[in-house]
Amino acid sequence: MNEQNNSQKSPKTVIFLHVPKAAGTTLCDIFLRQYKADNIHLLDGANFDQAQEDFKQLSPAEKAQIKILMGHMYFGLHEYLPSPATYVTMLRNPIDRVVSYFHFVQRIPSHPDYELIKEKSISIEDYCQMGTVNMCNGQTRFLANTQSSETYSRETLERAKSHLQQYFSVVGIQERFDESLLMLKDELAWKKMPFYYRRNTNRNSSYKQEISNSTRAVLEKYNELDLELYEYVKNIFEQKLNQQKYKFNQNLQLFKLTNQVYGKFSTFLQKAMSK
Repeated sequence: MNEQNNSQKSPKTVIFLHVPKAAGTTLCDIFLRQYKADNIHLLDGANFDQAQEDFKQLSPAEKAQIKILMGHMYFGLHEYLPSPATYVTMLRNPIDRVVSYFHFVQRIPSHPDYELIKEKSISIEDYCQMGTVNMCNGQTRFLANTQSSETYSRETLERAKSHLQQYFSVVGIQERFDESLLMLKDELAWKKMPFYYRRNTNRNSSYKQEISNSTRAVLEKYNELDLELYEYVKNIFEQKLNQQKYKFNQNLQLFKLTNQVYGKFSTFLQKAMSK
């Protein structure tokens, strides 16, 4: 992942490639508070293929106004921007991600696969073996720009790694969310602290204990590339943390304490507004 000193950073359009079920909704909220509304372009998550095409058709003047482009997308939209751009994203443990996505579909009647899973009782193993991008090496395929109808191979994984190295300023890890946020704040020179409270999480986390060894084996087989990509990114992430460990740990402790207050206050407001 490309690294620069703060003094060498130049203003670039930020592209947040939102991988489904990888803390992206929470991160989108943070981005919305960091940038002016007129400079934000949010891709429609309900139909992200069409949303990408709609973005490509924007006028040069409309594209020039964008400072942050975010949403579900395949890598490559920087080619349609008039100014230099840098990507950021958040990855997640691949098995946790596909299990979370499966349960997400089960509770969203408007999802195209809801009836298939809920009404026809398709198992998570069957759903995974169908090869859809969100269930089968999805993180690799989004980052490599391999569309859902295309075949993929180990070359796809190498292309994803190459894109990460050349175009991404920060690749966060959901399991290290706070550390990832502080990396984003530093790299993108945010003036506001990235406080947050969790959104769009599965209400019942008990699904994490439902995976049998045989089910896990199927999910691992169909997400082999994602598992390797995730380990690759984790190693780079840890190396980056270790480079500035002392300073980072101090900032992290303060951030966690302050964010607890922010989270409690936000939850209180949400409950008060819902009455």
